[in-house]
Amino acid sequence: MHRAEKGYVLPGQMQLLTSVEQAAAGLEKCRVVSVSAILQKNSFFSTESRFSVTAKSIASYNNSFELLVKDLRRYRKSGYRVLLLSGSRTRAKRLAMDLAEQGLTAFYSEDPERELAPGEVMTCYGHVLKG
Repeated sequence: MHRAEKGYVLPGQMQLLTSVEQAAAGLEKCRVVSVSAILQKNSFFSTESRFSVTAKSIASYNNSFELLVKDLRRYRKSGYRVLLLSGSRTRAKRLAMDLAEQGLTAFYSEDPERELAPGEVMTCYGHVLKG
C-alpha cells in the first residue's frame, strides 16, 4: 500500500502482489531447487535432501607450475577430487600430460558427467564466468 501511495506501483498492479506464504504454497506444488549461502533451519519449503558444497579461494600461481603440482599433491593426499578448466582443449590436454609426468593421477576428458575418484585430477575445456 505504501508503494501505491507513493506512486511507485499503479493501482492495477496491486493485485499481482502476494504474501510470502502464498508464494511458498505455490512453489510447494512444483519441483524446486533452492541455493542458499546460509543454512536456514526454518524454511518455507519442505526438503527431500540437502547438499553442502565447500569452496575456498586460492592464490594465483603466477605461472608457477611447481606450486600447482605441490598443491595438487596435497589435495590428492587429502582425497580431494580436482577439476581444472582451461580456455583451450589443446592446453587442457597438455596440462594433463604434464601433471601425469609429475606423478599425479591426471587426465583430460570432455565428459562433464565423469565422476572423479578421490585423488584424481581431471582437466577440461571450459570457462568460469563468476564465482
